[in-house]
Amino acid sequence: MNPFDQLVRHAVRQASEPRCSVPDKRMGSTGRILALLSQHGALSTTELAKKAGLDQTRLVWGLMKNPRSSGQVQFQNGMWSLSKGFHGTRIKQAAELLRQHGWVCQPPEGC
Repeated sequence: MNPFDQLVRHAVRQASEPRCSVPDKRMGSTGRILALLSQHGALSTTELAKKAGLDQTRLVWGLMKNPRSSGQVQFQNGMWSLSKGFHGTRIKQAAELLRQHGWVCQPPEGC
């Protein structure tokens, strides 16, 4: 058998299973949790801990303390979810900085 045939077959073969959309481990734990909520919608504390690769569910509560107090996430009926329309104060600060440098911009609705 021609060795180049094997190389070509390997290079052009289709993936046997679809790629998983699990957030990258290089992200911080909080970033992974927020990405999971963005991808999957509302999840329980146990589901978040499992999908984010955390050892204990109490870590979810600790990591979500700041996003919850800022209004970025909410916990209702045993489920965590992203708050609708949340853009945070950083968007406002960015828009103001751009305006100071002569740009015309409008922050997203709800800011």
